[in-house]
Amino acid sequence: GITGLTAGTTYYFCAIAQNAVGTSVGTVLSFTTPTPPAVVTTAASSFTNTSAYLNGTGTPNGSATTGYFRYSATNPGACDDVFGSRAPAAGGTNLGAGYSGVAYSQQVTGLSAGTTYYFCAITTSVEGMAFGAVLSPTTTTSAATLVTSTSATLNGGAIPNGDPTYGHYRYSTTSPGVCNDAFGSRVPASSFSDTYLGFGTSNVNYPFSVSGLVPATTYYFCAITYNSYGTTFGAVLSFTTLANAPTVSTNSATLVTSSTAQLNGTGNPGGAATTGWFRYATTAPGSCNDVFGTRAPAAGGSALGSGTSNTAFSQGITGLAAATTYYYCAIAQNAVGTAFGSVVSFTTPTPPAVTTTAATSLTSTSAFLNGTANPNGSATTGWFRYALTNPGACDDVFGSRAPVAGGSNI
Repeated sequence: GITGLTAGTTYYFCAIAQNAVGTSVGTVLSFTTPTPPAVVTTAASSFTNTSAYLNGTGTPNGSATTGYFRYSATNPGACDDVFGSRAPAAGGTNLGAGYSGVAYSQQVTGLSAGTTYYFCAITTSVEGMAFGAVLSPTTTTSAATLVTSTSATLNGGAIPNGDPTYGHYRYSTTSPGVCNDAFGSRVPASSFSDTYLGFGTSNVNYPFSVSGLVPATTYYFCAITYNSYGTTFGAVLSFTTLANAPTVSTNSATLVTSSTAQLNGTGNPGGAATTGWFRYATTAPGSCNDVFGTRAPAAGGSALGSGTSNTAFSQGITGLAAATTYYYCAIAQNAVGTAFGSVVSFTTPTPPAVTTTAATSLTSTSAFLNGTANPNGSATTGWFRYALTNPGACDDVFGSRAPVAGGSNI
C-alpha cells in the first residue's frame, strides 16, 4: 500500500524481485488516481413568493457521486456544508460515476416573500467534496434617492446568473404587504421599455426616475426582475415625498362698510401645516410683503391644514376710515417657505349726506318735515326727529322720531 498520492495524477510502477542468485524486474504499468467530483452552481428557477428550484451541475470524475444544496437568507461568503439549510435534508441526487457534467435540481419551499436567499451546489463522493459558487437568485430593492415633492428615483438590482434579465418597478400609495407584479403603477408602463440587466453573474443596479407624485405623500415600491428562469421580487420599501412651499391668492374683499371689511384669500398648503394671514394699508406696497401696513390678525392666523388642495380663509378688520382706499394681500407660510398673493384694493363707502329743509304745509296741528339726502352709493333710509326743546345739535335720540320706525327709501 502507498499513500500521499495526488488526485487526478498518472503514476507509473513496476515489480522487482531479488534473491541470492540475482534480481528480476517486471514490466512498467500505470494507474491514474481518481479526481474528487466537480460542481457548478447555476441560476435558480421557477420562483414564487415562497418557493424556488435550486440548480447545479456535478461531474462525478469516475466515482459514485451525490449532489445537494445549501441555502440561507444570510450570505455565507463561500460555500460550505454547514451554513443555512440543506436541501434535501438528507441524501441527494445520484449523479452516477461518469466523467461528464450532470445537471440536478432541488425544490425548496417555505421561503419568505421579498427576501434574498443565497445558495450553492455541493457534490460528494468517496474521493471528496466539491463546492459551487454562492449565488443569489432574488432581486434587491434599495432605498429611493433624489426624492423631491413630485419625483423620486427608485433603486434596485439583481444578479442575472447567466441568463438575459430585465427589470422594472411597482409603486403605490398603499402598501401591498409583499411585492407582486399587480399592485399600484408599473414603471416603465410597458415591458418594451424595461431595463436590460445583461446575463452576467454579478449584481446589476437599475435606477428608474418617476414623476408626477403628490407632495408630502408616502409611496411604497419594489424592484422586479425576470428572465427565462422566472420572475423575482425585491422587498417592499417606502419613501415620503417632500412638502412644497404653499401657494396663495388674494381674493376680493367682502362685507365692506365705511369702517369694516372682510379680507379673503385662498391657500394651498403644499403638504405641510400652513398658516394664512393678511397685510393691509392705505398706501400701496407695490408688491406683497410681510412688513407693510397692518397685519391681520396681529399674530397667528388661519390654519389651512397640511393637504394639497386649495383652502379658503378670511379675516375681518375694523376701525377703517370711510371713503378710503385700502390695499391688501394674502400671505401663507409653512416650514418650507412663505407665499405672497397679489396686492388688491377696496374702497370704504361714504356715509350719506343730508340737509334739513324748511317745513311746509303748516296748520295749527300739523306740518310736513322736509330734507334732502345723498346716499353716496349705499342703500339709504331717511327720517326725522322733532321736539319742543332745541337739542342744540341733531342726534337720533332727542324728541320724537318720524316715522316711529323705518323711513323713506332714498
